[in-house]
Amino acid sequence: MGTTVSILWPYSGSGPSFPYWNIVGPGGLTSTSQVIAWGHDQANVFWNQVWTQQWPGGYPGNTMFGAVSEGSGGWLTSASGSNWLEFNRLVVDAFLEKLATKNGQNSYSQSTTLGLYGSQVSEFQDLLQAGNWAASEPIVVWIAAIGSFDCAQAQAAYCPMPTIGGYFPMIWQYGQNPDHDITPYIVDPGI
Repeated sequence: MGTTVSILWPYSGSGPSFPYWNIVGPGGLTSTSQVIAWGHDQANVFWNQVWTQQWPGGYPGNTMFGAVSEGSGGWLTSASGSNWLEFNRLVVDAFLEKLATKNGQNSYSQSTTLGLYGSQVSEFQDLLQAGNWAASEPIVVWIAAIGSFDCAQAQAAYCPMPTIGGYFPMIWQYGQNPDHDITPYIVDPGI
């Protein structure tokens, strides 16, 4: 299964931590109900880790992220069969829906937003064809570039930003340097 990791918001000394879960793809599951249950199972474990183990009764951030990464394992490709894309999207949607339900059932987590994190725009595209997919829940999108980009290089490489699940990226980690530069990236000032 995935893991829960706290991410320090590094450019602000007192910033929040954001927990994220490495979502594991549907792997060898063969039915829609199995895939939905797999997404729900991962969300349940993640939610319990965040709210009962790491931050009982609340945590300093306000977004819980699911990481979509080939490195998490279990993700299907076009070589996996005709339902690969449906199953990949379904496990992510089930994960988001279960987190939204659990957050809404508890007063201390009702204001928590959901997000998806990806280490590369291409991973979202390769695994979810995310530009043509609508996420089942409202999400904050966090994109991390690979390599040591400065802001100008990253803007040239990734602008205009693609949509992920129908949402523009709002957090943009443009470098993997020792400072772990993270920049809020606002496509539309109205967001």
